[in-house]
Amino acid sequence: MDARERFKQALIKNAYAELLESGWAPLIFDEALNRASQESGASENDTRRALQEMVAEYLLVDEGGHYRGTPFLALKYEEADRAAAYAENEVRRRILATVIKLEDEGGGGWVRFGPEDESEMGIAAGRIRAAARVLDGLGLIELSSESSGFFNCRSTARGHDVYEDPAQMDEQLPITPTHDETVLLPVTSDVLSTVIWSCEQLLEARGWENALSDLAAGDREYANKNWVNAVREYYSALESGLKYALTEVGATYSDGAALNKLATRAADVGLIPPNYQAFFGFTDSIRSPRSHGAGPKPVEIEVGEHEALLMGNHVRAALLYLGGRRVSSPPTP
Repeated sequence: MDARERFKQALIKNAYAELLESGWAPLIFDEALNRASQESGASENDTRRALQEMVAEYLLVDEGGHYRGTPFLALKYEEADRAAAYAENEVRRRILATVIKLEDEGGGGWVRFGPEDESEMGIAAGRIRAAARVLDGLGLIELSSESSGFFNCRSTARGHDVYEDPAQMDEQLPITPTHDETVLLPVTSDVLSTVIWSCEQLLEARGWENALSDLAAGDREYANKNWVNAVREYYSALESGLKYALTEVGATYSDGAALNKLATRAADVGLIPPNYQAFFGFTDSIRSPRSHGAGPKPVEIEVGEHEALLMGNHVRAALLYLGGRRVSSPPTP
């Protein structure tokens, strides 16, 4: 990533925080521009070109000497921070539902939001306003008569279509990874190197940092021919992946739960088919009994290079499936 792109990311991050706090399209002062330049190491030319590109993409509006962020800047930020997207989409869904409900009850017309809605909805006023601005940018509502602390809005035909169709709602305003096209990356498995590359890319995109770190640790141990340690790290990577997936859908689990228990819990809430528990649990059969204190077995196979290789590839396949699978119906916590 070059300095110009780093500048964009730094500026978008700061403007996003301002948008949620104020609810207005944030005004970006020289101080914010200078801070983004320093954080990114961007030159004066990098900064100038980045701002031109952001204006062309309608992330910023040039108001003659200063810039103002648009709702699309918020959506751009959320492309990278999916947890933030899910949190704000919850608010956006509530705003859209409230507008349509009040329109239906009042026979149409404009719906007014003001400071009193903060306490009634339990949502900060800035976030309510920011949600409405993004909904307006997406064409789901129409904003009018914006003033300090107040705004009027009404739904659009497209807003009604999205509200009445759960599939469209999940596609337009996803609130979990299950229906989020952004994080459901294509899985290519025709050659081993592509599978491995895709696994790391998927974990990075999902933000499953601990699973990615455990996987990398397993690879380092494998490269150093520490087969038992490699198996242990790969096992931890799959445990971490299951915990991330369960947490994202709001499912509870015991902190000390073994992998078999986590796989059972994943099946219970619909993250994996019940008959796939054996596939996820198979990793337990490769672990070294000496290293992990497993009970006596009829046959004990010493962990060596081929067992470590089997473990690494098996765990990657499981993580690819877990992180990339589209679930047909929302999981139940």
